[in-house]
Amino acid sequence: MQTSDPLTTTLLPVVLHKLNNATQLLVGLNTLLGMEGGEELALERSGDLADASRTVHRLGWAMAVIASGNGSDLLLERREPEGLAILIELAVEAARRSGGSIAAPVNVPSLAPEVLDGWQIPWGVATVLLAATADVDHVEWTLEPERFEVTAGAAARTAAAAVLERLPGARLESGGGALVMRLPVGWLVSR
Repeated sequence: MQTSDPLTTTLLPVVLHKLNNATQLLVGLNTLLGMEGGEELALERSGDLADASRTVHRLGWAMAVIASGNGSDLLLERREPEGLAILIELAVEAARRSGGSIAAPVNVPSLAPEVLDGWQIPWGVATVLLAATADVDHVEWTLEPERFEVTAGAAARTAAAAVLERLPGARLESGGGALVMRLPVGWLVSR
């Protein structure tokens, strides 16, 4: 029996919560449309509708990444340049919900469109970040186009070794309390 990818059990509750929030907003807008004079009120909420659309787009991509980590190929040809930012933001929230802490993302690089299947790098980074929360109270990390560094202990190192199986060409370095994953040139693009 295949075991579930740890990222699934950690991120799926966050994704579903955010999706539920977007759905509640859409239900509210639908209710407005059914009321007398509601069309005008609904039009005033067009910014909320746009936000919900962006949220659902990002969460749909995140769910496809989670499914891909479990062996399904739901992304097909869909690529998301902001995929790292999407998964890292979800990992930060998942860690917070479980009592951990991951430093907020800053200047997260974009994914190059032709790299692997488009999901492995965000999946791998989020997996290592969340695993690191088992090792330290607050996870510090940096991500540059060819280098991902994270405060790490045994759990993060074990997760990183498993992640490398899906990132051909990447390699691990470690020293002191940090784990460094070297990424091939061209996988990530600075913003």
